[in-house]
Amino acid sequence: MTEATAAILDFGFGHIDLVRVQTTIQTRNTASRRVVEKLGFTQEVILRSYQLVHGKRHDYAVYSLLADDLKPWRKE
Repeated sequence: MTEATAAILDFGFGHIDLVRVQTTIQTRNTASRRVVEKLGFTQEVILRSYQLVHGKRHDYAVYSLLADDLKPWRKE
């Protein structure tokens, strides 16, 4: 998953000149959070009780990656 996400980010930043990519991940989803953190995303905020799923409220973390951020996954 990390390699596929890195390829998409490389295309976005390298070919279509994206400035910012943002994602929102349920805080309990540690696997997805680990992927974006490994790719250099920064956690910006926790959205408490953000979404109601099957009658239960869930917190979500907002992550972002800027074109100017250090991206260890990019090939220069």
